[in-house]
Amino acid sequence: MMMLLATLTALLGATPASSLDALRKSVAFQGAQLSPDGKQLAWVESVSGPGGRLPEKGIIRVLDLTQPKSEPIRITAGTGKPGHEGSPSWSPDGKSLAFLSDLRSKRQRQLFVRMPGGRAPRQLTQVRGGLAAPSWSPDGKRIAVLLLEGVTDSKGPMGAAPRETGVIHGDVKYQRIAVVDVDTGKLESVSPANLHVYEYDWSPDGKSFAAIGAHGPGDQSWWTAGLFVLSLDGGLRALRQPTLQIAHPRWSPDGKRIAFIEGLMSDEDLVGGDLLIVDAAGGDPANLTADRRSTIGFVHWLDANKLALAEWTDAASGAALATVDDGRVQTLWRQHEHLGYEPYFLELSIARDGTAAAVSYAFDRGPEIFSGPLHDRTGWRQRTRANVTLVPPWTAKSLTWKSDSYDVQGWLLELRDAPKGPGAMVVMVHGGPSWMHNPGLSPISWALVEAGYRVLLPNPRGSFGQGEAFARANVRDFGGGDLRDILAGIDAARKEAPVDPRRVGMYGWSYGGFM
Repeated sequence: MMMLLATLTALLGATPASSLDALRKSVAFQGAQLSPDGKQLAWVESVSGPGGRLPEKGIIRVLDLTQPKSEPIRITAGTGKPGHEGSPSWSPDGKSLAFLSDLRSKRQRQLFVRMPGGRAPRQLTQVRGGLAAPSWSPDGKRIAVLLLEGVTDSKGPMGAAPRETGVIHGDVKYQRIAVVDVDTGKLESVSPANLHVYEYDWSPDGKSFAAIGAHGPGDQSWWTAGLFVLSLDGGLRALRQPTLQIAHPRWSPDGKRIAFIEGLMSDEDLVGGDLLIVDAAGGDPANLTADRRSTIGFVHWLDANKLALAEWTDAASGAALATVDDGRVQTLWRQHEHLGYEPYFLELSIARDGTAAAVSYAFDRGPEIFSGPLHDRTGWRQRTRANVTLVPPWTAKSLTWKSDSYDVQGWLLELRDAPKGPGAMVVMVHGGPSWMHNPGLSPISWALVEAGYRVLLPNPRGSFGQGEAFARANVRDFGGGDLRDILAGIDAARKEAPVDPRRVGMYGWSYGGFM
């Protein structure tokens, strides 16, 4: 991405280097996690060097929310320098914080726990392999992790990898659930050796896991993964083998149901679809959002009957409340922002008292972390001020236009105080296609707008934000109806701003590059 941005900047010529440097070095946040009692907030922030953000480097910070004037403190396994630290996870009592760090093992992340009292974090593991997704057991005595043993450079199904030679897949590595005893550090792999696990959630009694997994090489089997119940004694039971993709299994507090998201998803990190509920004992799932004109990206049980959801709509993201017994889904709020990690997936953190927290991205400011009552977004307080000096060069406007039978949405970015005469415009087609343009600060858009171009960000059929029927509307029709949607969007932009029809270009990556 940075090489592409540098090439584009050189071609445009007019973009001030200092402005783009400020964007490159801005702070990105992920993993905003409230302690279960709502008293502390942990997050991970990026680290920048002379050329911008340093890949895989992160700093964990914790803020005491009970002290109005408190400052965030750094939690680290090292002595000062940044490392590959992240994945903070609070213990059920909110007093201890588990996290991953490579600062005591070069290029190898290990599991650490910071206990109460300000003592240095204690290292629990001595593994060689990929560690991810630490999660405390309900009793606080164990921590589960995903362990890809013997592999330290796993990049997932979309990452670059060396060319395979010899017997293809002759040595298949499976990511498994491992459980670590907090007192002794003893680690035990508990999921089957031939099941690659992508996500999991503890059962309330701490005896089982709900897991997304597949029998087969992990890098190419995610798209066909199923929902399983894994017991600590070695039992395995399949709950659902969908025809689409599934993600985010969440066990209800009473242990009777499992919620998950199912839909047409292009990539493992781009989660979106409908909310489904299945009995933990088995049976057909119920779809609670089949008729809802939105894309669900996050699920959290509030009690045995209610779930909090984060969702994308055609021009916003927001929160909703789902009630299982009557199947109702109620909108709590929607706002022109993106909640979660960069532009990719939706994420909230919710404490037992109903407090919520999230990283918020918008078109008119840099990313920051906010927290407040789940039911009232207007009552959230800004908890960080890392990017307050970052001022985007554009004004952003949501546009809606008709294409065939669809109402299509997109964003038009224009330079502040743009010249009144006709100008050039670049249409940026997003990847996926199961994804969407949402509020945020794209370096490519930034460079284009500062160089004087208008930028159109269309969300044609096949995108998230308008329900599963819309997300599936370009299946076996790439370059057909979706292209008509984009071309109609150019006409809509020309009605809104003086665009020279002879100077309209198109840019895209992944699916957008195909388009």
